[in-house]
Amino acid sequence: MKLSELKKLVREVIKEMADPAKIDPKLFPTKLSQVDPETAKKLANNPKPTDVDTAQGRNDGGPANEFYVSQTTMDFNKFVGMAINMICKKEFNGPGGDLAAIVSSDNHIMDGHHRWAATCMLDPSAQVTGLKVELPGKELVGVLNVWTIANGGVGKGSDTDMSALTPEAVAQRFKELASKGGGQLASPEDILKACKDNHKWNSLDVAAEAIKKNWESTSKNRKIEGWMPAKIDMPAIERDQLETVKQDIESGKLDLNPPFDSIKGGTTKPTEKPAEKPAEKEPIQEVKRLQKLAGIIKG
Repeated sequence: MKLSELKKLVREVIKEMADPAKIDPKLFPTKLSQVDPETAKKLANNPKPTDVDTAQGRNDGGPANEFYVSQTTMDFNKFVGMAINMICKKEFNGPGGDLAAIVSSDNHIMDGHHRWAATCMLDPSAQVTGLKVELPGKELVGVLNVWTIANGGVGKGSDTDMSALTPEAVAQRFKELASKGGGQLASPEDILKACKDNHKWNSLDVAAEAIKKNWESTSKNRKIEGWMPAKIDMPAIERDQLETVKQDIESGKLDLNPPFDSIKGGTTKPTEKPAEKPAEKEPIQEVKRLQKLAGIIKG
């Protein structure tokens, strides 16, 4: 193997990646509404990509109970309705599957919360998959918010705070929707039959009790942290955009770390101030003054 080929191989193996600590929250805010559109367009079209502007993405997955929320609100009827359709294998072939979304290196879901929540209602051990990007959730939300705005995306609203989604509330909403049926759901008779055939739940009461226990077992996965926004302020990336997002982050087209050549004139880390030199104590200053007078030092 030629030396040049070996060096190339080494660079690929130990490739330097973007440093999450240098992803500036002012440029990459965790709230979509705080992203500056003009800055976002520049950051998303980096003219000088380098390794420090890249992060790897890959398809990955695991049990639903190993993933975590990134937003503080959800559409209550939407995810409960999804769970009912999973029971009936209508639209979904049971719980789990491809979230059609991006997840962070620490397993925070960027989108796909509703399908994930529906899976947690029915079978928290079911496997879910997504595009995993090697950045922590807090930083990745900001990065994807910039990408969203730069590509013309807009936030999507939701109706219920996560804190209101208690096990009792979720079980009760399931019973209400399953008893009513209709619309995008099967009939009440078909829903009950699917509960019996596919989950061995002989009544809606039995099904609701099982759902309550499953939801309660994943309460830690819905813990809200200070950096998490409401859904309206989350990235909005569609299924058919996932490959483009992956390419932009892996190639460095999305400018992640200083010197931010994508921004006019470049910049250093905007949120950091240069360390100030500590002031000299008065006795030291007086000694220097006397030394100058005596010609010991100049200046």
